[in-house]
Amino acid sequence: MKKVMSLILTVILCVSLATPSMAASSGMSNFQKSNTYAGQFADMSDSYWGTQWAAACYEYGLMNGTGSNTFTPLGVLSIAEAIAMADRVHEIYTTGQSTITNGNPWYQPYVDYAIANGFIYADSFTDYTAPAPRYLMAQLLYNAIPTEELTAINTITSLPDVPEDWLYAPAIYTLYEAGVLTGGDRYGTFSPANNITRAEAAAILARLAVPALRQEILLLRRAVILTAGGSELLSLNFPQASQITADGMCYQYVGKDNASSLEVFVNYEEIPGVYNASIADFISSEEISNILSENFQGAQLSSTLVRFGDVEAYLTELVSGTQFEFFDRMSILSFLWGGNLIMVAVGGVNCDTLFQDVFDSLAVRGQPLRMAD
Repeated sequence: MKKVMSLILTVILCVSLATPSMAASSGMSNFQKSNTYAGQFADMSDSYWGTQWAAACYEYGLMNGTGSNTFTPLGVLSIAEAIAMADRVHEIYTTGQSTITNGNPWYQPYVDYAIANGFIYADSFTDYTAPAPRYLMAQLLYNAIPTEELTAINTITSLPDVPEDWLYAPAIYTLYEAGVLTGGDRYGTFSPANNITRAEAAAILARLAVPALRQEILLLRRAVILTAGGSELLSLNFPQASQITADGMCYQYVGKDNASSLEVFVNYEEIPGVYNASIADFISSEEISNILSENFQGAQLSSTLVRFGDVEAYLTELVSGTQFEFFDRMSILSFLWGGNLIMVAVGGVNCDTLFQDVFDSLAVRGQPLRMAD
């Protein structure tokens, strides 16, 4: 799909990189530090998320400030400024230096360079001073270096607001996989139509030019388990990098170098003669704990009554100081629905944040978990 869409981009918008005959000196090693950042941007504190990226761009000669001691991180980039940044990256990559200077209007030499190198058509834009949307910035920077310089370090299977068949999707997905783009949340939300700010542009630009700054990310996606009638029964998050069993009931994630792992397992067991019942009326927390302890090699467990709206459930958690054979941490949710005992087990090793993200996302019939009254 990505290769097909890249071909479409080439034919329709000429957004695939038209690479001229490259000099022997072309390559990522051409990006070298030429300045030292020592707090020159007074409008960016050390604790501000964008300062490290603005500083990197300043040191590598990719962006300057907007005044003698300002960066204006929330300032919106124009289309002309986005084109100029892409030109700068491409020129440094191919020749080792940035030589384009302002003209009349100031952006004309940059537009000419972009047209000559196949970034845009001469009639691509009617107003170069208009704000640049995030998707355009991503596409332009994707064009700035060959795709072989964008080695995948992340597994990205979906983005909530970037359909795979969208014209700009190949560029955006490739930049996510390469760790150049990271998204605004754990799902990888990109907000493609939003105007891009200078701080956001600095982050993308720095990661593109300096591979050591690229980010490893683990994005989540939402899984929904339906009832026989097609309505939502259970929903949860799981890592996009998970392996999923054929029946879709088990999600297994193994982290880099096998240093961490997570498993989410959903099990149904038919309970004869039980259909409309509260789990608290059917089985006690002690009984649930005993059943699970027997199945987990006698581990000491305790169960607490919780609610998902009008659905009662027992939450059973690993007692501090004990260990299962395979997991450092484990939580099990048990509830009755439609004559079935449904159990959701979440187990993890060395992945507390991910474990919590997954378990906190659990919802039954669209209702989030809360402690029972």
